[in-house]
Amino acid sequence: MQLPGPVAKLFGGDFTEIEDGTFEKADRLWTWRVTPSSLADKIRHEGSLRAEDVGGTRSRLGLELTYEAKVFGVGGLLESFMEKRLREEWDQTVGFYGRQASVQDEA
Repeated sequence: MQLPGPVAKLFGGDFTEIEDGTFEKADRLWTWRVTPSSLADKIRHEGSLRAEDVGGTRSRLGLELTYEAKVFGVGGLLESFMEKRLREEWDQTVGFYGRQASVQDEA
C-alpha cells in the first residue's frame, strides 16, 4: 500500500496489517477487523459483508464498513486515502464476482 507522505512517516517503513475475520455460515455473514502494526489504538477498521438471496442463482452483497483514524493532523488525510483505496478494491471485487457470474451463466 502506497501511503501519503505524512502518513507513511507516522507508520514507518515496516508497516503491516493483520486481518481477523469470521464467517457465520447460517447467517451468510462475514465480519472482520483489521489491526495495523502502528497506531492500533488510534485506528479502527472493521466491517461486515452479508450475502442475500435475490432469487434463482442470484445474490446481493451488503457491505458495512468503518474506517476511523484519530491521529492529530493527519487523521482526515488517512481516512480520505483509505476511503479511495477501499472503494477501488471493492470495485475490483464486484467486477470479479460479475465475471464469475457470467461464466456460471454460460455454463
